[in-house]
Amino acid sequence: MGVLAVGTVAVGSSVAGAQQSALDSKSGVYVGANSTAQVSQDVATGKVALPEALRGNTTVVGVSSGALVVEPATFTDAAIVADPARVRTVLAGLGKTGAVASAVRIGRSANQEMQIPGLPLLKPTEQLPSFPKLGTRGYVVTKDSVPALEQVGSWHLWSSLPLGALTAELQKAGIHHTNVVDRAKVLDGLPFLTVQWTFGFVAAIGVVLAVVAAVALLLAIEVRRRQNAVSGALSTRMGLKPAVLWSSHLLEVGAVALCAVAIGAVASFVSAGAAVPRLDPAPWLNPAPMLPNLVPLLGLMVLCGGVVVAAAAWLAVRGVRNARMGELLR
Repeated sequence: MGVLAVGTVAVGSSVAGAQQSALDSKSGVYVGANSTAQVSQDVATGKVALPEALRGNTTVVGVSSGALVVEPATFTDAAIVADPARVRTVLAGLGKTGAVASAVRIGRSANQEMQIPGLPLLKPTEQLPSFPKLGTRGYVVTKDSVPALEQVGSWHLWSSLPLGALTAELQKAGIHHTNVVDRAKVLDGLPFLTVQWTFGFVAAIGVVLAVVAAVALLLAIEVRRRQNAVSGALSTRMGLKPAVLWSSHLLEVGAVALCAVAIGAVASFVSAGAAVPRLDPAPWLNPAPMLPNLVPLLGLMVLCGGVVVAAAAWLAVRGVRNARMGELLR
């Protein structure tokens, strides 16, 4: 029962957590920021200044076929990236030499010079495994390396603000905008939530099984109280110290609980690690669901198991201390 409880809780919690994380990460990569809005070239060229309220939380991004044009100084203020410091360092190293602009190669893109309409000749000098909006394929060039900004396909504002706040500031400043996108609504979350709710229910069943297993262990100790009391009382009268009595019960019950937790955890973590990447409601979007950090869950299981073991040992020692040898022998 204990092995089943631990395994059920671990599998349910890990799969449910992976689905929530996958929904957040996929929507972030798909949109690039919490909210975006397409704006005119005048915003990109600086003819129209951004409102003061959008400074520090918004960046201008140009989108061409298979490439992004970004501002290194402001990009990480708004874009959703896993390692902002790494992205800033990579973007800061880009520049332009003559007619050739250095670029970041994303994921599986070709490591060769590329000519993209509206952009100078791109020469990959840096590489990142993935990038917002591009996923795992494309190129990134800095805005300063593009001589003709008006030839870039389209320009967008990426913001860390909610979509309502972004559009409100743009309307207040009189900046025309179209094609607004909200990260929270860009993907249909129902498939992710369905899997999450299903395995959340599995985790809840595992909690019930864990309670049943703990109660069963305590009842087993209570049923054996007379037998434990006789042997324990005789042992204490023969010189067994109370600390040794405590440790003997802790080792006995703890060994059983430790085996249940260890077997259940190993089996569940292996099965969850194989199942999580396959339970992907949107496989065409990167990144794929990944197994969450299971150390806190394992620590919580060990802590709860320790509490149950301590309670069981206390019941057994209490029976020994309250035992009356005459009644026990009679």
